[in-house]
Amino acid sequence: MLVELFKSAEKRFVTNLEVTPAVDITIPVNPKAPEMDAFFMPKASSRPVQVGTFVGDRQVGSSCNVDLVTLCPHGDGTHTECAGHVLKEKLSLSDLRIKGGNSAALLLTAFGVRIGESGERYQAKHSDDDMVVTAKALDVSYNRLLQQHGAILSSSTIPTLVIRTSESAVRVFSGTNPTYLTLDAAQWIVDHQFSHVCVDLPSVDKEDDQGLLQVHRVLLGLPTRAEEDLTATKEFIASLPTRAITEMCRIPSSVEDGVFLASIQIAPFEMDAAPTRVLLYRAVEEIVSSHEFRADRDFAASLDATDPLASFRSRFHIPLVNSFSDETNQISKTPAVYLVGNSLGLQPIAVREKLNIELNRWSDLGVEGHFGTAGWFSYHERFRLPVSQILGTRPDEVVVMNSLTVNCHLLMVSFYQPKPNRFKILMEGNAFPSDRYAIHSQVAFHGYSVDEAVVELFPREGESLLRSEDVIEYLNSHGSEVALVFLGAVNFYTGQVFDLEHIAKAAKAKGCYVGYDLAHAAGNIPLRLHDWGVDFAAFCSYKYLNAGPGAIAGAYVHIKHSQNSDLPRFAGWWGNDPSNRFSMSHKFLPHVGADAWQLSNPPIFAMAALEASLELFAEATIERLREKSLKLTGYFQYLLDGMKDELPLDPITPRDPQRRGCQISLKVQTDKLDVTTLEHELQKRGAICDVRTDVIRAAPVPLYNSFLDVWKFCQILKASVKASVKQTGTLAAQQ
Repeated sequence: MLVELFKSAEKRFVTNLEVTPAVDITIPVNPKAPEMDAFFMPKASSRPVQVGTFVGDRQVGSSCNVDLVTLCPHGDGTHTECAGHVLKEKLSLSDLRIKGGNSAALLLTAFGVRIGESGERYQAKHSDDDMVVTAKALDVSYNRLLQQHGAILSSSTIPTLVIRTSESAVRVFSGTNPTYLTLDAAQWIVDHQFSHVCVDLPSVDKEDDQGLLQVHRVLLGLPTRAEEDLTATKEFIASLPTRAITEMCRIPSSVEDGVFLASIQIAPFEMDAAPTRVLLYRAVEEIVSSHEFRADRDFAASLDATDPLASFRSRFHIPLVNSFSDETNQISKTPAVYLVGNSLGLQPIAVREKLNIELNRWSDLGVEGHFGTAGWFSYHERFRLPVSQILGTRPDEVVVMNSLTVNCHLLMVSFYQPKPNRFKILMEGNAFPSDRYAIHSQVAFHGYSVDEAVVELFPREGESLLRSEDVIEYLNSHGSEVALVFLGAVNFYTGQVFDLEHIAKAAKAKGCYVGYDLAHAAGNIPLRLHDWGVDFAAFCSYKYLNAGPGAIAGAYVHIKHSQNSDLPRFAGWWGNDPSNRFSMSHKFLPHVGADAWQLSNPPIFAMAALEASLELFAEATIERLREKSLKLTGYFQYLLDGMKDELPLDPITPRDPQRRGCQISLKVQTDKLDVTTLEHELQKRGAICDVRTDVIRAAPVPLYNSFLDVWKFCQILKASVKASVKQTGTLAAQQ
């Protein structure tokens, strides 16, 4: 079920409850193994009921188990409080119309700081060393989300705020003087119109605040204790706002700040507080036009007419194919609907001229082409800046060389250094086969078995995507055993973009090297490899970088490793310092930066094709391409949603646009449709996409694909499914 949380003219936040995994931030009441210790309150307990001769315990021969449970909601797990907690009038949650339910929520991280250094207020007696959540910390996290999502957050009413104050899962609070909120933080929450606050603290107030509970009163919209004695009339009680506080939540550190649907399930206790379960479902931002997407051809054409990058399409060769029309029942030669740039990018028109220039230099100059104006000797250096802009690196951290898997092996020579107590490689279970082959052969080369040295992480049961938080959780728990983390930045099969920044952070915190395969990321999504502290990466250029079949690849190495003499590497002539390259020295002197990992002189003709494409990237910029890509896939998703009842296909790509690139993957329901037949029908109608086993991978590339391409593909897909279902049914009947 798709739930829309809120929207603006251009964006909306939605979550799909059928496919979005719930994050349970509840600490349950558990009398058999109490998890909480707060405010010195008695822990929850249970014992069999005794009524006459009946004892509610099957183990002593009774007919059933019946327990008498003793608990204090305020100290025995996640609970929700209302104004009745602090008022003289013992109002219950239901008295104040607090029932829980579903609402939009923000998760913000605001770690505690010393109140003496915060410059913020707290009324009760306190020490300067007390740790507090400040308005400033909340504002920093909130503004970070505003920068990511824009005005849609500030202009929308979001009822629930979830605050994470610590990365650790503290359970024992009694006598520890836990973190609490300043009055300024409480006022910040009220000013931003949050009516329900969830925290991972035992209380929003100080453990011993002399009974003032001033933060509670601010959050719940109540007067001070002294003022209450003068105003606690029936009219005052009737006017109380519907506000609540949920305390003692458990918020995993792996869950990023963002927008969620909060499902708050409050037990029906007629009290001022009640045990509560809180589930968070991450919401995703979807881009829509000022008047929503429409499914007609004219609307697709209008999007192309206003696309600032539309002219780049004319700078590529679009293959002509024989295309069958279901309307006319005729075959004609038409430009292909080419959505397979995730496998092989289209040829830039300028490639032929670039190749001819180098061919002419070869014929005219021979070996002298290495020097002078031709400059083959330093030809690879011209790629540093444009590649660094795409990968988010320093220019001297990247080099264009070899092929993808060759570079993976060369880099693992340096960055897979197994030790007796740290020898494992962590990878995604659904990695591209070449990555698996390379990793398996590396561990075998070092004398380890694949079973003991390779850790493959898979999606949870019933899910199609490996959660980034599961990678992070594994590293938090077992990172000390891991020598190398090596992941595909964008999964080739699902199109999922991993949380590269936080995975790298978790890996580095545990002392692991971290590297990424950028085959499906380079030229697809913006990257900041240097800022994230990624140690190395390898990329190819025949997909989104459009350099041709089997094109030259490349590598990134963080500059901090450049002059590390303890780092092993395989050396070659072109990795040597160019100033003495022709001195024929017997000693290898590595060049500065990633160039030191080169082996042989650059293949000029292969690089010439890449240069033609990189010039287009420099004009378009990866940021503008990403902006168009988000809109293309958003439109694609919209059209697919409108046809979902007609298509026996299940999308397995994340709906969250920040967690996908250009590619949308559709899993064929093979009990209803023959994959080979469907692929044939798509090609018959002029659509070129990629089919792997039972998944269709379609990638509208923003540099040359149009919104009309996406619209046409969806019409072709619908017609091809209809034809395939008919053929599949006929075949089944014959069998």
